Amino acid sequence: MNRHMIVPYLMGQRRSRLMRVCELGAQSWDVIEAPECTATEIADRNEQMRSMGHVYARLAARVREVAAAGDRPVSIAGDCISTLGMLAGLQQARREPQRILWLDAHGDFHTWNTTRTYYLGGMPLAMLVGRPDRRRAARDSVLALRYTVGCLPYPEEKVLLSDARDLDPGEDEALRESRVQCCSIDEILPHLSPEETLYVHFDTDVVDAEKRCRR
Repeated sequence: MNRHMIVPYLMGQRRSRLMRVCELGAQSWDVIEAPECTATEIADRNEQMRSMGHVYARLAARVREVAAAGDRPVSIAGDCISTLGMLAGLQQARREPQRILWLDAHGDFHTWNTTRTYYLGGMPLAMLVGRPDRRRAARDSVLALRYTVGCLPYPEEKVLLSDARDLDPGEDEALRESRVQCCSIDEILPHLSPEETLYVHFDTDVVDAEKRCRR
């Protein structure tokens, strides 16, 4: 049975309007709350990382309960970094997926070493597979975040990324040198097996509305 969860945060910042999702459909929603995280804007990057740690640790705990009970966790969140909480919960319930399908228009594979914008939302897949934080003379904040959430690095070769049509300089090179498998939307099925357990990450920006309108 599917168990639906809503995480009303955007990278550690409270976004109460996401709760409107609960109005959709007849299913009930578990709301993942972090009472200590109420700020809607966080300017300090380290404080933002700490807030995300609190939020996604709570998500991981709920996913662990759901998966351990034999149910299927389904989560809607304000950002892609929430996948750390989803994967951590599955790992803690001994239900780590044998494959991750990452559907996204972007690669999400930046690290502090490649990013030009320092936007955390461009880093979640790199975080998930354990890419190191390479800033000089600074703490490894990504490692600290994964530790707080309880997420172990996931093997790169078990990740299938599609379609990632919008890659930045440095990010594209990092992906080419990685063991992450990349393919177009039309090429997904041959890479999957019905014998494997699968975790699907879906970012709505993978839908190419302009392309759909041309058809």
